[in-house]
Amino acid sequence: MKKTAGETDRSRQVASRFSTIQSGLLQYVAANGRLPCPARPTLSVGNNSEGLEVDGGGGVCAEPLGTIPWRTLGLRQEDQFDAWGHKVSYRVFFTPSGLTRPLGASMVDCSTLPSAAGPLDAGNCLASHATPESTFLSGKGLKVQEFGQPLVTDAAYVLISHGPTGRGAYTASGTQLAPPSPTNAAEFPNLQSGAGSTFNLRAATDSGVSATDDAHFDDLLTYARVADLIRGAGRGGRNWPLALGDSSVVYDFGTVSSALGGRSLIEGLLGNNLGQQSLVINNISLQGLVGTAGAELTSLAVLGLIEPGLGVASASGTLFIESAQNESVRLKLPAAGKAIGISLSGFVDPVLPLGRHESAQLRFFLNGVQVGSSVTIKSCSPVALSTSFSVVVGQTFDEVQVVAAPLVNSAGTAVGNSDFLVAAIKSCASDSGPCRTALDANVPLVAQRCP
Repeated sequence: MKKTAGETDRSRQVASRFSTIQSGLLQYVAANGRLPCPARPTLSVGNNSEGLEVDGGGGVCAEPLGTIPWRTLGLRQEDQFDAWGHKVSYRVFFTPSGLTRPLGASMVDCSTLPSAAGPLDAGNCLASHATPESTFLSGKGLKVQEFGQPLVTDAAYVLISHGPTGRGAYTASGTQLAPPSPTNAAEFPNLQSGAGSTFNLRAATDSGVSATDDAHFDDLLTYARVADLIRGAGRGGRNWPLALGDSSVVYDFGTVSSALGGRSLIEGLLGNNLGQQSLVINNISLQGLVGTAGAELTSLAVLGLIEPGLGVASASGTLFIESAQNESVRLKLPAAGKAIGISLSGFVDPVLPLGRHESAQLRFFLNGVQVGSSVTIKSCSPVALSTSFSVVVGQTFDEVQVVAAPLVNSAGTAVGNSDFLVAAIKSCASDSGPCRTALDANVPLVAQRCP
């Protein structure tokens, strides 16, 4: 449909009015951390309660089919009207966990860190800042179908002008004009409310189409997406450091099998290729690496010789983490730590010649950036099912990379290849004492504790 100059001017007036209202809503969220509920549309402009939100409590709005709460937003009375003198309709995503409840539109306690994995607490992000923004945003929003584009499912609110005909709109006296027929598939949904409704924005029909025709459409609307609104109001998540806490895991066949959905694992020298590059157990994510590229993980145990542990599928064909192949594993922790305990399988001194030690390097990260100095650990016995270490890092960290380093002699010169498995890990919030894994029993010939 080709618009006349007058119609174009009116559309511009509506766009300007929408912009004023949206600015008010943004400022309200910035100040209050929530969106207001709609105002009661049936009140006339002379009523002192006209233009106030009607909050039903607990995040539920008492007037879900209401209009702009201009008083609540601090706007002018005329800001609630479109270019044809009708009140602009206001639909908002409200539920007990929606955007109108206290702090329902605030992600300030949410984390933007990739390692954040906490749940919600009564609809809000955890005060410990362990909840990611994505968890807060999941499932929130109204649906908008805009000019045949992919369906928008995360609209925080929708503003609706019911166009030149005003079908279903409220007048300044609080009277509702005749609504479109329920069989009008485009306009009638714009009078509805709730997450189950889909609001429509499309081209207006020609002036020759009767307002009572089911094909008629002349509404104008706009909306803001939930994440854009919250972040635009300065209420987005923060780069919070993870809260300090202990976390631990033992990579035995039971825990690994469970993480793989109950897959059976074979004990013996043939070992197991796990078919994936990362594994999450006890909220600790372990990734296999060759250099900086992801690599397939392995699981291996030999009764009486090697404690169960995880390795990396090597180009050389072995299942261990090898220095000769530039292999490592990187672990993301659910809570930050200050000390680390680690147990390695097959990490032993060669029997002959004496004075040689396998070695590994521990690198520590916080928010993806390496912190502190790398720590080199060395084997200290020719016989041990597992070899354990406790390291005070001296910095807060939320990731640790275990890198296979060369076999070294007593002078520290590289003389060969180190290969081992990661059998257990523990991160400790406190740096005032030893940080010990569950395998760190210090029993001779079964488990070895090295300096």
